[in-house]
Amino acid sequence: MDREEIKQNIGWLKSATRIEPLTIGYSSYPKFYVINGQREYVLQLMDGTRFTWQRELAENVQTMSADGLPVVPFVEVGRLSTHSAYSIRPYFRGNDAKTELATADEATAYKLGIEAGQVLAALHGYAAPASVADWAERCQAKHQRYVTAYRTSGVEFEQAEQLIAWIEQQIPRIADRPNRFQHDDFHLGNLIVRDGSLVGVIDFDQADYGDPWHDFVKLGLFTVEQSIPFARGQLKGYFDGPVPEAFWDVYSIYMAMALFSALVWTIRNHPEEVTEMTGRLTRILAAHDNFSRRIPVWYTG
Repeated sequence: MDREEIKQNIGWLKSATRIEPLTIGYSSYPKFYVINGQREYVLQLMDGTRFTWQRELAENVQTMSADGLPVVPFVEVGRLSTHSAYSIRPYFRGNDAKTELATADEATAYKLGIEAGQVLAALHGYAAPASVADWAERCQAKHQRYVTAYRTSGVEFEQAEQLIAWIEQQIPRIADRPNRFQHDDFHLGNLIVRDGSLVGVIDFDQADYGDPWHDFVKLGLFTVEQSIPFARGQLKGYFDGPVPEAFWDVYSIYMAMALFSALVWTIRNHPEEVTEMTGRLTRILAAHDNFSRRIPVWYTG
């Protein structure tokens, strides 16, 4: 859909003076930077099947904003047809945390990590509706789909079959984990920093309900590569004290599962990055000593 089609089909944007594609990030759906009047917005187009969830998400984010969390409420969620929908949100000015950390000292990184952990804990304060299915069942079913896809992908990594067996042994540990709101893409690129402080969390496209501790998977996959002080700070801010032993039991299972989901996702969506991802998996295996240790070496030092 080009600029004129957008203006014709979305009444709220008929007077927009600027509509440009946004190419930052890995979103599956096209995004546009929009100037309408004197204000900046982000328009996202999506499959029509996501409309109901997007509308529910908009209500959740509105509640979070009203409760004082640094999130951006939706301006509008609508349908273009039975097959397509859209959302409009204000454009959040500032640098993402990844950019900020490139020049930050360890103390600043740790402080920002604490702030991120505190915000994440607040996001997890919202319970899932009673209609949401059991987390452990959904998590296991999704993992099995990724394992099946991995085995037919033609790409392999060391210790994979041993790791699959280890996960099966550990699965009972995630039984009875709570169903809470999950951002599900909580990483440095989705955290906005301004004047040395965390001021916003963006990109709720993958938000879901499930075990809140699963939101630390992106920390193990990506954040520690950029800043270990930030990662440690995020855990400190989240738990407001020592990290409980039970967390590491569960976190290590989710990280082991993530080796398969991250690799399969990369093969499907960005095959040019498979080598980079397999290197990342090797790092994670080393950090957990092939998962003979629950607490990764980047945390214990």
